[in-house]
Amino acid sequence: MARTAIPVQKIGYNAAVVPGAGTAVDPTNGHVISLAGIKTRKFFLRINSTFAGAKTFTIKAGSTKFPSWKSALGDLVISLNAQDAMFTIDPARFMQNGAFINIDVAAAATGTIWALALPDQA
Repeated sequence: MARTAIPVQKIGYNAAVVPGAGTAVDPTNGHVISLAGIKTRKFFLRINSTFAGAKTFTIKAGSTKFPSWKSALGDLVISLNAQDAMFTIDPARFMQNGAFINIDVAAAATGTIWALALPDQA
């Protein structure tokens, strides 16, 4: 199964951002967010869950091969009931080998998801 990609929108310091249309939630395949080439410690995930009932979104723990003790904290499971929510995510906790993050979605979930990154300042 190929996961559905969620593009990362870079946001700037002291600037307004209009987050595009987002990516439709894909409970069948889940999602992948590539952080290749993005240098950030400030990463945001926005999920607009439109299903009228609780549905879970699981941000998978990082690979044990990735050099971070934070991956040992395990998966982060977010339960939403027809809610629009934004979360700060620590890439070091969820990064898989190859610089990507996996998200699993509960069956029958509906909605939209966005990934935003505030690049590190030089």
